[in-house]
Amino acid sequence: SFERLQVDYLDLYQLHCVSRAGWRKILDEGAWEVLRQMKRSGRIRHLGASAHERAAALEVMDHPEIEVIQWPFNFLVEQEARPVLEKCRRRDIGFIAMKPFAGGVLEDAGLCLRFLLQYPEAVPDPGFESTAQIDEVVEVVRQGGPLSPQDRAALEKRRAELGLRFCRRCGYCQPCEHGVAIELLMNMESLIRRFAPAKVLQGPFAQAAATVEQCQDCGRCEDKCPYQLPIRQEIRRGARLWEELK
Repeated sequence: SFERLQVDYLDLYQLHCVSRAGWRKILDEGAWEVLRQMKRSGRIRHLGASAHERAAALEVMDHPEIEVIQWPFNFLVEQEARPVLEKCRRRDIGFIAMKPFAGGVLEDAGLCLRFLLQYPEAVPDPGFESTAQIDEVVEVVRQGGPLSPQDRAALEKRRAELGLRFCRRCGYCQPCEHGVAIELLMNMESLIRRFAPAKVLQGPFAQAAATVEQCQDCGRCEDKCPYQLPIRQEIRRGARLWEELK
């Protein structure tokens, strides 16, 4: 990391996408001790972690040396995020709002950011594809202000539209014993929006689209989904969107 970034120290070093099992491995097999040594020597100023599973985030935050947590937060997952935010407040841990646009599912940047500005302790972490998008986000933040009645109506409408098919990418549905690439198929619409067609139509995305034929319609993935999503319907929808793009 130091070589790639060409810096002598890092303000914040985060362990990425930590699971509960991964966190125990980090603590038990020496990785955490290396980071502590780096912090003692001044090469790392602060230590944090990102997680997708709420249980993993809450467990990581129990460690006294964790100073920042990065977790998905947008208006679609407001209720799910509250325990993480509340623990951040209690422990005085910084909170970085990953996926403020739900991984590309939400397109109205102004609405998404005005929602997050209600939570001053949450630092949004949007991805950008152009300087125009940077300018748009900066202007929204500069203007500030509460959510308008129109904003709240739009927010509730999008919640209602996406609530039954919005994949949080928690991974509880996987692995599929028949080899279906559930998570990629569930998020194919977002991938198509985020990446160039040439990228989506080859490699792992193309391989994922082909696995829909292996679905046996057993429903075990839906039994494991904590959000009761219609996974069998949505993976077929994802494959259909890929075929249309092709």
